[in-house]
Amino acid sequence: MRKIKLICIQVPSRPGVLGSLTRTLFKKGVNIEAIFAPEANDFGLIRLFPDDFAGAEAALSALGYPLGVEEAYLVRLKDKPGSLLELVERLALSGININYMFCTTSGRGRMENAILSISGSPQGERILDEMTEKD
Repeated sequence: MRKIKLICIQVPSRPGVLGSLTRTLFKKGVNIEAIFAPEANDFGLIRLFPDDFAGAEAALSALGYPLGVEEAYLVRLKDKPGSLLELVERLALSGININYMFCTTSGRGRMENAILSISGSPQGERILDEMTEKD
């Protein structure tokens, strides 16, 4: 488990906005390691995890949209049935709420990255650390 910083940017929900964000990061040489862009009516809150946080923050700030920073956790799980279930059940049994989560995988049997925000708790961090698959 590792603590990470996400960039949260509030954007209007209209064609081309996500393209503008990704183009801006591409031009600065910033790679997006994970992105969460949920459905929205008028405005959406996009969360992204870049490989170059400072570069991404500077580039996106220049676009003029409201921007914030959140701390979250990156947990590497084995990509197999039940891994995610075990994580969420252990957190729930300890009374720890998951505020949001999004995951990526590169295929069966490889590592799965879960990015999540939980209610603050040293116990929650311990569970995330125990669940993290070691390389």
